This record gives sequence, structure tokens and C-alpha cells, in this order.
Amino acid sequence: MTQLNSRRPSALERKIRDGRADPITPREREIAAGIRARYEAKYGPLTGVSDRESEPKRGWFGRRT
Repeated sequence: MTQLNSRRPSALERKIRDGRADPITPREREIAAGIRARYEAKYGPLTGVSDRESEPKRGWFGRRT
């Protein structure tokens, strides 16, 4: 399983290792990849920037404060 910028295994990886969860099937990986691709196409890739560091969103009434 691929780890996302982490030195320790994910919660799911630990559960699979301990026998408390079933491994992810290739079909489930395909579904997750499709969901990720649609999300990134709509909102852009995840960059790890927190909301406090990002540019404020524009709403109906101008800049949010």
C-alpha cells in the first residue's frame, strides 16, 4: 500500500497488518483513484497548505475575513 508523505503506516495499513481489516482489492483501488482524479480535476491537487496559510476565498460579498 502506498503511504502518503508519512513515516508511519496509515490506520488502514495497521488494521490490515493486525488482521482487523481486509486488504484493499484492485477494484477498490481503481474506484479510489477515480474519486481522487475527479476531486483534483475540480479542486486542484492537495498541496498540504492549511486553510490559515491559503488565500481567502471570495464569496458573494467580497473577501472573507
